[in-house]
Amino acid sequence: MKQLPRLLSSTLLALSGLQAVQHAGAAELLAAAGAASAWQYLDAGKPAAPDWNSASADMAAAGWKTGAAPLGYGRTDSANTTVSFGAAPEAKPITTYFRRTVNVADPAQVALLTLDLRRDDGAVVYWNGVEIQRSNMPPGPVGARTTALKAIDGYGEIEYRRHLAPAAALPIRKGANVLAVEIHQSGPTSSDIVFDLEVRAYAPGETPPADLYPDTYAALAEGNADKALNLLLRLDPARAGYAQLAMAGASALLAGGGSARDPRYVRLLDRTRAAAPDDMAVVHAWIRARVAARKDLPIRPAPRPLPAAIAEQWRFIADTPERTGGPMLRRADLLADVDDLELILENCYSYLERRGADYRGALDALRASITTDLNADTFAHRVGRVLSVFGDPHSRVQRISEPRAAVRFVMDGERVAALKYDRSALLDPAHPYVAAINGLPVARWLAAAEAVVEQASPQYRRVLALEQLRRLGMVARQLQQPGGAFELTLASSDGTEARLPVALERSNPPAPPQWPAGESALRADNLGYLRLASMEHGPAMVKQIDGWMEKFSGTHGLIVDVRGNGGGTVDAIQTLLPWLMKPGDPMKIINVAAYRMPLALPEPNRGGFLGMEGRGLYPAGSPVWTAEEAQQVRAFLAGWQPAWQPPAGKFSDWHVMAVRPGDGAHGVYGKPVIVLLDESSFSATDTFLGALKGHPNVTLMGMASGGGSGRMADYTLPHSRLQMQLCQMASFTSTGQLYDGKGVQPDVAMPARLSDQLSGGGDSVLDAAAARLLKTTLR
Repeated sequence: MKQLPRLLSSTLLALSGLQAVQHAGAAELLAAAGAASAWQYLDAGKPAAPDWNSASADMAAAGWKTGAAPLGYGRTDSANTTVSFGAAPEAKPITTYFRRTVNVADPAQVALLTLDLRRDDGAVVYWNGVEIQRSNMPPGPVGARTTALKAIDGYGEIEYRRHLAPAAALPIRKGANVLAVEIHQSGPTSSDIVFDLEVRAYAPGETPPADLYPDTYAALAEGNADKALNLLLRLDPARAGYAQLAMAGASALLAGGGSARDPRYVRLLDRTRAAAPDDMAVVHAWIRARVAARKDLPIRPAPRPLPAAIAEQWRFIADTPERTGGPMLRRADLLADVDDLELILENCYSYLERRGADYRGALDALRASITTDLNADTFAHRVGRVLSVFGDPHSRVQRISEPRAAVRFVMDGERVAALKYDRSALLDPAHPYVAAINGLPVARWLAAAEAVVEQASPQYRRVLALEQLRRLGMVARQLQQPGGAFELTLASSDGTEARLPVALERSNPPAPPQWPAGESALRADNLGYLRLASMEHGPAMVKQIDGWMEKFSGTHGLIVDVRGNGGGTVDAIQTLLPWLMKPGDPMKIINVAAYRMPLALPEPNRGGFLGMEGRGLYPAGSPVWTAEEAQQVRAFLAGWQPAWQPPAGKFSDWHVMAVRPGDGAHGVYGKPVIVLLDESSFSATDTFLGALKGHPNVTLMGMASGGGSGRMADYTLPHSRLQMQLCQMASFTSTGQLYDGKGVQPDVAMPARLSDQLSGGGDSVLDAAAARLLKTTLR
């Protein structure tokens, strides 16, 4: 599948007035595209009855489900309803079936139908059982195993192709008519399907307007974004697929070197939001464009006099890195950028008030530190120090790379131990512990390192500080100590000492890419071991988890290991959790969040703000829910209380992430499960753990996770061009606990031993988990 251009950077400008459009002639909308239409569908390779495309009866009893358009799988940015391909990702069913009824008041007043069809890959469309359109399909009879002529990729995946169907050739009935579509894959390994359809009826004497869509698609395919933009400004925004095409055109313009200052560009984005006010991607782009232009932001920070001196608590902000570069920037421009940073923080940042941090004091310290012109690296370094006070490790600027020791510092209880960076051995096997650095107790060095990292949960702050401690020159500056040479004082358990000089390097030496280093396996003791070292996205992750769960079906128990997993996407929990749920169970709500609204919308956005890019969070009014699911979400939220209440008027309605049980395509794993976690389990891994915490038959074992759950947005300060990321949402567990600053607590606390940190040194936590499972299942 060819990827479309990624949409909209932080350089977008604000939107301006609408351009007048010549709309289509009067036509009756029989079937709307998008979420306004609900379709019945038969998925997962189930066979359709011979009269599936003509029977007037409701098909629910025959296994048909109902969902809002677009429908499909494999494209989380395209489908309001995800259909199933069954249990075998490499042997997906070729055909998926869709149908709905269409009401016609007076067939005599219908002379022509226009069908705007989005299909990936091929489709056949029927009206009361009669074929009226065939797209990307071979001629002749069509069966469940008939493949599409070719795979659809690129802009073809968002195209709504128009077909004209004269009514004289159709069996149009007064009242209910059956509109049916079968979507065919090009092959069983195809990664995705998508389906949507809009149908309009024209009366005798009416004709549809000239359709400029084919020319627009062709211009985009040819790389002529300028021509496409001009065509888009002439197109009717009410035409099916306008929003998708307009967003692709906007992205292509910027990717091809076009300017966001082009008046045509801002008019296009404004028209697109008006055409699709419930489309998350469209509304988000519209908001981001206005934020990029600093337009319509409701909070305008009041100027304050600079402090005469930098308070001791903020002295760390004024630090200057050892080696810096980048252009020299004028002091006046940098101070203007600090003002802009305050504007963005107060209007856009979700965790501004969470910890009660004196961010204005930190910003004033940053201003006071700019006494002369500075180079870009020093300014970026100091802005990063300001962001650290919020305790949000997701929000950051590009860090300055400082020299570091080729040593790995780890905790063994309350003592700091030193390992070779590749984990092959202790730095000094006879003296494993660090007592001092350059004669100062190591506790002072560790405290200094903790003072300059993100003020996150205590356990994750310690993880960050141990890594920061390797940058001995930086920590020495914080301690106001000389930093030319460094010597570790190492100690044994009985107190004998040895001294070891350490050099600082510009880059890290080779090391294991993940830790612990195990791989998923069916163990000799008949336990399953599922190792998830990262939360990857896409079919490969789904295939990996489903494949191993099939192999583990006869095991005594399962160990899921997410230690050291720094996050990624939520694909893993959305794949694994259905294995631990029974068919027919209610969906399980696993995450609740709210979006930080930088400005008010002209009208509500029913689709929400946090469902893009696989995030999977939607408000109760979203079309992704069935009526029963929407009621479950509303009932849940009515009794749900967050541990921290986001400030009123600044956030969206609550969004939830929920996982549905399996549809019977794969089995249910009912044996005991132990999930191993540690302080480095972070971000999407926190969400994974929060979903499994308290789940029947599941025990969390190890140490509390890092604590973080972010939806990021990019920002650029206008003069320095400094780019930064800030979190846009406040995220909670289903029990109301914040992820950030807390993490997920284990049910059974068990720290790793020092030997566990070494290659070949064993894994006491894994051994304890296996012993616990075998004791439970074999007694």
